[in-house]
Formats: sequence, C-alpha cells, structure tokens
Amino acid sequence: EEASPYSLVNICLSVLIANLEKLCAESPDGTLCPPKHWSFPQRVADQLLEMMAQQGKLTDKTAGIFQSTQINLKLLNIQKAKISAAAFIKAFCYHKLIEVDVTAVHFDLSAPEIIHGLCSSSWIKQNLRCLLLDSANVPQTSRYLSFDQFTALHTLSVFSVFSFSSEDLASACQLRRLENLDISNTRVTDISALLVCKDRLKSLKMHYLKYLTMTKPQVVAIIELKCLLHLDISDHRQVGSDLAFHLLQESDILPNIVSLDISGSSYITDEAVEQFIQQRPAMEFVGLLATEAGYSEFFTTKQGLKDLAIKSCAAIVVRSFRAFFPLLGNFAQPEVQLWALWAMYHVFSNNPSKYCKMLVEEGGVQLLWDIQGNGQADLQAQQMAGSILGDFRTHFSNYQTLPLC
Repeated sequence: EEASPYSLVNICLSVLIANLEKLCAESPDGTLCPPKHWSFPQRVADQLLEMMAQQGKLTDKTAGIFQSTQINLKLLNIQKAKISAAAFIKAFCYHKLIEVDVTAVHFDLSAPEIIHGLCSSSWIKQNLRCLLLDSANVPQTSRYLSFDQFTALHTLSVFSVFSFSSEDLASACQLRRLENLDISNTRVTDISALLVCKDRLKSLKMHYLKYLTMTKPQVVAIIELKCLLHLDISDHRQVGSDLAFHLLQESDILPNIVSLDISGSSYITDEAVEQFIQQRPAMEFVGLLATEAGYSEFFTTKQGLKDLAIKSCAAIVVRSFRAFFPLLGNFAQPEVQLWALWAMYHVFSNNPSKYCKMLVEEGGVQLLWDIQGNGQADLQAQQMAGSILGDFRTHFSNYQTLPLC
C-alpha cells in the first residue's frame, strides 16, 4: 500500500493545498474563504483536512475554509496540527462530527479547550462516537477532564495525556456506551472506576501505568471485565511490570478474551501462558515480545493462535533484518511499524552486539532515524525507535561510521 502510486484524488488535493492562498479570498478577520463554486463530497472534505494537517498547512488562517457551509466534515483528523483554540472552535465545532482525532496537537490547543469546543455543539454531544486525545496538553490550572456530555461516545483514547488522573477515569467510565478505552502512560493511580463499565467494555489498553498505587492482586480483580475481548498491559522491557504474572495465575477471569498483549512483562513462563490459553480456546493472539515465553512447541503447533511476536523474531530477525524494512517504512499502518520495532528491541536486548552490527551492515539504522524524525509518524512508533537508538547507542557506535546524533 505504501509503495502504491498516489491516487488522483490525493494528487488533486495536494495541488489545491499548495495553492490555497491563490485560490481563496481573504476574509476581514484574516482567514481564507473558499470560492462560492467549491463543493466537496463529505469524504473528500475529510481527506482534505487530514492532508492539510499532515503537510503542516493547517493554520488559523487556512482553517477558515472549513467555516464555509460548502464544506461538511464528519471525521476530524488534525494530528500534530498547530492551531489556536479560537480557530478550532470557529472552524470545526459546528460540523456534524462523529470522530475526532487530535493526537499530539500543538500545546496552543489544550485538551480542556478541545472538549469545551466540542461541547458547544449539542449535535456533537449527542453523536460523537470516537475521541482520540493522545498526547494532548492539559494545563496545570485545569481541574479534571469531563467526558460525560458525550452521550454516544464508544471509543476514548488518552494515551500519554500525563495529567489524566483517577478522577478523569471515573468521569470517562460514566459513559454509558463506552466500549474501547486507552489510558496508557497516564497518571491514573486507581482503576477501580473500571468496574462501572464492566458489562460493556470490550477493549482496554493500560500499559505503562507507572503511578498505580494498587496491589497487583487488586488490579487483577478489577480487570475482571466479562465482556472484554482485547487487553493490552504490555510494558517497556526496562520497567518490567509483574502485573501479567498475577493475571496469568487466574483461571476464572476474562472468559471472552481474544487478544492479550503482555509484552515486556516479568516472570512470564511458557507453562503459565499455555495454561491461560488452553482455558480460553477463543484466543487468537498473545503478545510476548521481550518476555521469556513463546519458545515452546505449543506455540508452533497450536492452530489459529497468531503469536507473531516471538516466532517471527526467532525465525527471521536472527538471520536478517531485511524482512522488517518494508514494515518499518509502512507509515500508513503504525501498528505494523510498532510490531516490527518491538521485535527488534527484543532481539537487541538478547544480543546487542550481534544484532546492532547486523542492522548497521544491512543499512537499516537510517530507517529508525526516519521514524523518529518523521513529524507524521505515530507517536508510539517514534518513541520506540528513539528507545532503540538511545538504549543501544554504544553498540551502534561500534559499527556505524556516521555519528548517531
């Protein structure tokens, strides 16, 4: 997909974006106003906005074109955009939005301002289904984030919203339609509020909750969410949480689980994982990167279990990294990049001298720099690429002719 030619729509939109100021008039307030004859299908309008944000062309001035009734948005994707709160509200909050992705927007637009703006529309409050606030800024003067006005919200992600607290979690869990939740890398200390939505939550990501004050058995008891299909409690190898160890000892929790990611966890054994899977025949995936499990015969013979994590590391990466290069370059699918980066980190950790040398000799180090330095790359992928380059810098320097800084 990444290697496919650009579509005609993409080419046309790129030309339009490059010439916006020539094609549009300037309003008295300094914003751009589109020609009256402009008319976009709704999907193309969504794509135009996303491309403007990706290309760094979305500003307070250019956002003015979305104030026109000629352009109707449904999916708002402005990742990493630099835009003020006033421009955000004026340009976007009157549209009938059902999905909003404001991942890593510039700190000029804070999470409380985003929520306030969206709540200014009664239609959005009643119909917004997905809100992605990953890495959004929350000023120290803000009290807590309130989500209870979004009555139709079923997906909420606050990954790396560092001030997101247990009080914020309690507010989120009051959402009657909430099914998918990501609270990873936040300041949550107590997850007891999850019990409120135990009968509806289907997907939960809560890796790297370094401020949890609850005991591991208490956390496992809370995770007894009978509708849960997908659970991610993976962790960075250097953190080494033992939460997954306690979870695997339980035989009567998570009866419907389909995928479980416990990558980076400590004290994980083949026996414990095998027993957990055998008690849950519907399981299709278990993430075991950077653990000591996944090498037994069980994982190579069990039909249907997509345990790509360790099998691919053992079968491919130890011989060559070249099979991973297309995955590292796939910016259109960040989950693919993340999987490849996790696998590489795992093998580097096991034998850094051997595998750092191999990556340098195969010319793959530049791909890590490309991910880390690409402003449009997924934030987690950037951080993981940075971890590899930083944690194994000494080993790379032994073989790399160019400086790694």
